[in-house]
Amino acid sequence: MLSRHIHKLCLLLCLLACCSLCACDLPGVGTNNPSSATSTSDGPTTAAPNQWIAAAPGVELRYENWKGPSGNEDGITIVRFDPHHIKLRVAYQPDQPLLMSAWMQKEHTTAIINGGYFDDKNQATGLVVSDGQRFGTSYTGFGGMLVVTAQGSVQLRVLSQHPYIPGGGLQQATQSAPMLILPGGKRAQFSANAATSRRSVVAIDRQGRL
Repeated sequence: MLSRHIHKLCLLLCLLACCSLCACDLPGVGTNNPSSATSTSDGPTTAAPNQWIAAAPGVELRYENWKGPSGNEDGITIVRFDPHHIKLRVAYQPDQPLLMSAWMQKEHTTAIINGGYFDDKNQATGLVVSDGQRFGTSYTGFGGMLVVTAQGSVQLRVLSQHPYIPGGGLQQATQSAPMLILPGGKRAQFSANAATSRRSVVAIDRQGRL
């Protein structure tokens, strides 16, 4: 039985902005999920940089200032989750897309982030699995997938190495691209304009935290 302190992390697939997910399936390998915004409902909104803050049981928050080689500088918000204390859910309703603030109120989540690519009809261009219900078609040979298995395990998978297999019993899943780091720590090749593209990152560290 799960602890009463379990919190929802709702990965929102609403049409806020085109955003992509990079996935790798090894602990400690980073993944990329470009996104317009991330929001948390608990914990402080301001804090000293470069320090982990306990926002809720199994949820930690950190702020950093990053500066790129080209001189671009921005504030970074990092949220770290212990999978034993949170519930990861993919929420998807293309017929009635919501703003992140509306999703937060609807789902009563601890944290939300929007993910995936969408067409002009709000349909995800890759595979989506929400509460066991499948939508769309899987990417083939590229991109990554964030999943929750039937056993409750949270995983990041490289689709070129671990393609989606129908009937695999996934409870939650979302796909996107490009990947930032490949299994084994090799940096992937990708193109991004830091001046116009705000990015969010999904990763699993060596302790299995998301």
